[in-house]
Amino acid sequence: MNLIRLFALVVVLIVLNGCSTQKDFVRPAKDSFTLGKSTRADVIRAVGDSSSVSSVVSPSGKEVEVVSYFYRENPSFYGMIINKHSLLYSFFENVLVGEEYNSAYSKDETKFDIDKITQIKKGMAESDVISLMGPPSGRTVFPIISDKDGHSLNYSYSYDRFIGFGITTHNDYRLVVTMDNNSVVSDVRYSKDGIAQVIQ
Repeated sequence: MNLIRLFALVVVLIVLNGCSTQKDFVRPAKDSFTLGKSTRADVIRAVGDSSSVSSVVSPSGKEVEVVSYFYRENPSFYGMIINKHSLLYSFFENVLVGEEYNSAYSKDETKFDIDKITQIKKGMAESDVISLMGPPSGRTVFPIISDKDGHSLNYSYSYDRFIGFGITTHNDYRLVVTMDNNSVVSDVRYSKDGIAQVIQ
């Protein structure tokens, strides 16, 4: 399963969204949509018109449509972390197969503890992962992941820091924990700024 390609896909989409026309959005309530059942029309009806729509090839080789929402405030002072958030919904044959939220707002920041990643082991129960890492900010199923009967818990956090003269620095952290059909960990992948990291 090539999840490194998935990391790169999400990073590129968020960067592209930053160049789109921005309109703020309200994140739907938890469990508003069901992976494998909800449709693109369900999402648009609940969230509204998207910032952008892209077609990409998933790690399993299937073409997936990604509907994204992005909003970023203008920085007001040097050194600040810019308030922004994004929503990504992935569809295969018009059915929802992935969703991910990323926020740098303090009220619903998606930052996670990277020091705990090494405690996640293959064979660990999904409930234990959530107890350790907190609720995931995203989930995916086939064909975003290769396992047709599995699913993933996604943890995603990125932020931009304003350093003056219209310049910002960008940092991105992503963790994907793949579960098998018994909701047991089968794979763990972590990337920083788009580069896969060795988990020791």
